[in-house]
Amino acid sequence: MKSRNDRGLQAALILFVMATVVLAIATYVYFRQSHERTNELVVALKARSEATGAFNAENARVQVLRHLVGEKRLSDAELAVVRNDFPPGANLQEIEDVFREDAESHGKGLSSESLHYRGMLHDLDTTVHDRNALLSDAAVREVRLVDERDRVREDEGRRLAEVTQALHEALADQKAEREKHSKDRARLQAEKNELAKELARRAKTMADLTATYEADVVELRDRLRRIELLYQAAIDEIETTKGAPLNDNEADGKIVWVNARTGTAKINLGSGDGLRRQTTFSVVDKHAAGATDETIKGRIEVTRIEEEHMAETRILEDDPTDPILPGDKIYSPAWQKGYKLRFALAGLLDIDGNGTSDRTKLKSIIATVGGIVDAELLDDGTIAGKMTLATHYLIMGVEPTEDSSEPFRGGNTEITEQASRLGVRIIPLDKFLQRAGFQP
Repeated sequence: MKSRNDRGLQAALILFVMATVVLAIATYVYFRQSHERTNELVVALKARSEATGAFNAENARVQVLRHLVGEKRLSDAELAVVRNDFPPGANLQEIEDVFREDAESHGKGLSSESLHYRGMLHDLDTTVHDRNALLSDAAVREVRLVDERDRVREDEGRRLAEVTQALHEALADQKAEREKHSKDRARLQAEKNELAKELARRAKTMADLTATYEADVVELRDRLRRIELLYQAAIDEIETTKGAPLNDNEADGKIVWVNARTGTAKINLGSGDGLRRQTTFSVVDKHAAGATDETIKGRIEVTRIEEEHMAETRILEDDPTDPILPGDKIYSPAWQKGYKLRFALAGLLDIDGNGTSDRTKLKSIIATVGGIVDAELLDDGTIAGKMTLATHYLIMGVEPTEDSSEPFRGGNTEITEQASRLGVRIIPLDKFLQRAGFQP
């Protein structure tokens, strides 16, 4: 029994050892296979990574190539992303350099949207088509020019024949002309001799005329000097009679004192200047350049002669907002210091605006200031008196109308023309009265 148990234990032990050995062998085989599988997995993962990198690099190259070809255009941002996704070692610089060279060679003038191989091919195709069209047109023009050249040659040949014939005819005509020229030359020589004789006769006549002309010139120069002396004497006499030249911008005098309460003013003119009572003046500001309708600020009338160069006046018209002040200038076309002004009268001289002539009143105004009336147009059209170079002003009233009598219109025209010829200044009646400071 015991022996049987030992054998059983031995068998169990043998089985256990065998099982342990088998398990050990199995474990060794398993771990060995696992290690090999792990190595194979590492190799496979590495191969997968390399394949993925190669795919990404190739895909990036494909995208860039599609962009350069023009199949699928990428924006600058998308190109930057593609370049950033390139695996290490993937380099498209060579492709881009080649494209840049091609673009510089074949893509000139293309926009950035059309700058790819398709665009360049399309542009090249268009250029080739245009060049072919130009070549075709050039061929047509060449044929036309050849035809034209042939026609020109034919025309030139025909003209050459005509010119040759004309040359022969011209040579014949030249020979005939030479013979005629010889005859004409002999005739002209004879005429030349006759002309020389005639020239000598005319030279003698010209010398005689020149002597006569020089004598006449001497006489005329003497007459001219005498006329100039007479003219200067007449001018001197006119200036003596007429007085100093008229100057509307030169004041006759000025205000030296004003009493606004009594409405009087004093001026620097008096008996020594030939001033008379009742002489009126217009007043302008002391800074005004002359007396015009716009510059007149008031009017005064001489009431008393105080001294040689002092007189009292009353203020006829004054603007309270711009009163007459000392220093203001006074003007009157009816009066001039040291001279008697001379006048002529024409037109309808209506002073008060009632439609009738006030010629007598105007003459009284002129006489009051010492003026002289040389000539006047009367109502019947006749001219009383005579204007001369010494007359200073022609006072012109209202121009005659169609309702005026024909003699009056004719007389007015005549006296106006006389004033123009004599250089007499024409002043309208209203301007004369206004600048003279007269109040109707």
